[in-house]
This record gives sequence, C-alpha cells and structure tokens, in this order.
Amino acid sequence: MSTVILGIGPGKNACSVVGVDPTVAVVMRRLMRRQTLIDYVAKLPACVVAIEACCGAITWDAWLRHTATRAGCCRPSTCARM
Repeated sequence: MSTVILGIGPGKNACSVVGVDPTVAVVMRRLMRRQTLIDYVAKLPACVVAIEACCGAITWDAWLRHTATRAGCCRPSTCARM
C-alpha cells in the first residue's frame, strides 16, 4: 500500500512516524532517527507530511518541503486524530 499521509512526532533523539494509506489505515509505524527519516521521506512518492508542532517543527518543515508534496505543522491534538 502507498502512504498518502505521513505523521511525524519530533523528539529529541528519535521521531515517531506513522504512515496511512488512502483508506486511512495505518500501513507503517516506526521510530526513526533524524537522518533515517530524511532518507526515508526522500524515497517515498509525493505525500502529505503532518508534523506535530513543537520548537523544532519549523526546521523539520523546511527540510521536508524539498521532498514532500506538502509539509506543515499541526497542533498535537490534530495530529493525534490522524
């Protein structure tokens, strides 16, 4: 299945990553380090990337906008419903 939405919860050393398909079924749930995540997103087909808002989210947004169709920050409560 292809990932259409990738949700990222940034952390200090690792990020929680969840991918969902067009039917909103979870197809991938992993914990990734920063460089692993950047490499992973670069290999994905174009998708929406939702980043949980935190102090480092703007930096993540800038890095990921080069590889994803749309990247943006969202409130934690909104990310939890994805």
